[in-house]
Amino acid sequence: MRNSSRTGRRRGSSDSRGAILRAAQRLFARKGYDGTGVRAVAAAAGVDAKLLQHFFGNKAELFAATLQLPVDPAELSALLTGARATLGRRIAGFYFGRVFRERAETVQSLMRSAVTHPQAAAMLRRAIEGSIVALLVQLFPGEEAALRGELVASHMIGLFLARHILHIEPLASESDDRLIEMVAPALQHYLDDPLPRRRARR
Repeated sequence: MRNSSRTGRRRGSSDSRGAILRAAQRLFARKGYDGTGVRAVAAAAGVDAKLLQHFFGNKAELFAATLQLPVDPAELSALLTGARATLGRRIAGFYFGRVFRERAETVQSLMRSAVTHPQAAAMLRRAIEGSIVALLVQLFPGEEAALRGELVASHMIGLFLARHILHIEPLASESDDRLIEMVAPALQHYLDDPLPRRRARR
């Protein structure tokens, strides 16, 4: 006699783990960490909620598994090789193409969750500090490179927030190509122009 009891696995598919990850990525991107429940992920993936515990243990581990840091240091290293005078435009193009488009769900998950979830905040901070900031410090030592890199990163993060999470118009509907042309000089300013002197503390 055949055992008809439920096993928690999706019918017709052996990729239950992948289905869970894909569903979790979509929900974390739309709702953030606190707004995403394990049962909702299971329902979206078409699996029993117990299967999430089997594969991932808990929601925090599932969240970590969905995240691929949005910036690959090796890619940035190649990007920063070239004329400094055009670095701002190259960085703008990289963010709009590689990060905002191809890694949009990861960035949305991190940004929506960072305010309330320490792990997401730590990962977003590491993505900033360990990528463009670290490379600029190596390229331009002694020029407050860390501060310059953080200004670049915060500019692009703010732009992503306005366009892809808050959907502020007309910014949200503007073309990538036009925005790259407008953003590039601001990034170049952060990278090249003299920074104001620090005022002595009284």
